[in-house]
Amino acid sequence: MALSMHPKPDIVYFMTDGTVNNADEAVRNISKMNRRGGKKSKIFTTAMMEPKAADQFFELAKKNGGTFSKVLGDGSVVTGKDALR
Repeated sequence: MALSMHPKPDIVYFMTDGTVNNADEAVRNISKMNRRGGKKSKIFTTAMMEPKAADQFFELAKKNGGTFSKVLGDGSVVTGKDALR
C-alpha cells in the first residue's frame, strides 16, 4: 500500500513475526513495484524472532536501498549479513 502512494514515501519499514508463502516472488513483486514511478523508496526490513524470514528480508532490503535486522528471542538486535547466521 505504501508503494502505491503519490508521492511515494522516502522510507518504508517492513516488519514481520512470520513468513510468507512464495517469499522470493513477494520480494520480486515488491521490488518491481518500488521501481515504478521514478522515485524509489528505501525499504528497511526487520524479522521479529523469525529466522525463516531472514534471507528474503535481507534481499528485499538490499535490492531497495535499506538494511535488514533481526530481533532475537532475548530482545537483542542483529543487523546486515550477521543476521543471516
